[in-house]
Amino acid sequence: GVRMTGNIGCPLFISNLEDIFKPRLWILEGNCKGHKIEVICSKSDTSFEYCGGELNLTVKSAKVTDQLSRNYTIDELSNTCESYWDEWEKSLNNFLQSNCNNIVDTVIKNATI
Repeated sequence: GVRMTGNIGCPLFISNLEDIFKPRLWILEGNCKGHKIEVICSKSDTSFEYCGGELNLTVKSAKVTDQLSRNYTIDELSNTCESYWDEWEKSLNNFLQSNCNNIVDTVIKNATI
């Protein structure tokens, strides 16, 4: 089942697979705990009474595939995740550095002493 966080912060439990997958879910994180997989999800569709939550599965085995049916190993997923967050951090640092310099320049230009 899925424990979702309601739009007003109240937990909801959904066990019907059709209801779970009605909205397009964004996978934010996945964790393996023995034969259990916990997938942290979110969604952008506001027509449902929840905003995201934990999808908990008990499995004998699992595989991850993309839209083109390509399989991914745990190592490939870990590398993809690390690369994504490394690029995100670089982009954020570049943005902050660029904008902070512009803000400082504007403050200095407009400062009255």
